[in-house]
Amino acid sequence: MEPPVVKRPKFSLEEGAPKKEKPRDAPREKKFEVKQTVLIEEEKEIEVKVSNVFTGNTFADLPISDKLKQILKEGNFDKLTSIQKKGIPVIMDNQNVVLKSETGSGKTLAYLVPLIEQLSKYSLDTEKISRDKGTYAIIFSPTRELCCQIERELAKLQKLFYYIVSTSIMGGEKPKKEKERLRKGCTVVIATPGRFLYHLQNTEHIALDRLQTIIIDEADRMLDMGFEREMESCLQQIKKRVP
Repeated sequence: MEPPVVKRPKFSLEEGAPKKEKPRDAPREKKFEVKQTVLIEEEKEIEVKVSNVFTGNTFADLPISDKLKQILKEGNFDKLTSIQKKGIPVIMDNQNVVLKSETGSGKTLAYLVPLIEQLSKYSLDTEKISRDKGTYAIIFSPTRELCCQIERELAKLQKLFYYIVSTSIMGGEKPKKEKERLRKGCTVVIATPGRFLYHLQNTEHIALDRLQTIIIDEADRMLDMGFEREMESCLQQIKKRVP
């Protein structure tokens, strides 16, 4: 299995730049840039340079806020699994990551903990987060059931972070109600590709100008179920909306 893929959207704007003569065979410049991706596997050692080397074995050892540590402690999350110990420090170092491990290894928490910490730090240090400012993170999932599972796990972690508002956008729900939630603003959106693409094409007020993180959970399953075209269309639409 190859869940989840964590991507940091990076865009370069070329407005106002003087045009330069290019050789005929020069490759076209890409406006959408993706940083190098790190593959982290449960059973293999990794050689990745991070800003601060992490050697702990518990959630309490992680360089995260006391508030988040309190939530994890109350949820009886103590010892880090192998994929969490390897993945969380690299994700927190703002790198693109592919996590590869078996079901039940703790992958969901491996990307949700860094996500909550990232949003908390941003709200404290850069700009206070509020729902009317739009979406800061999108989590793509192949099925309705997995969307609901991720939403439940996220709800546990964000309970002391009142400014983080999350919602699920998925088949089986009424699009009109989803549109209302998206218009009000949601800090984190958990979505199936087809339904989110529908809203990108039909819902005017989806604010993505502050988008920082894209997570693709169960990426291999997403491809197996035939969602490649929908995912590509979603990413293309997102690129147009992120400054």
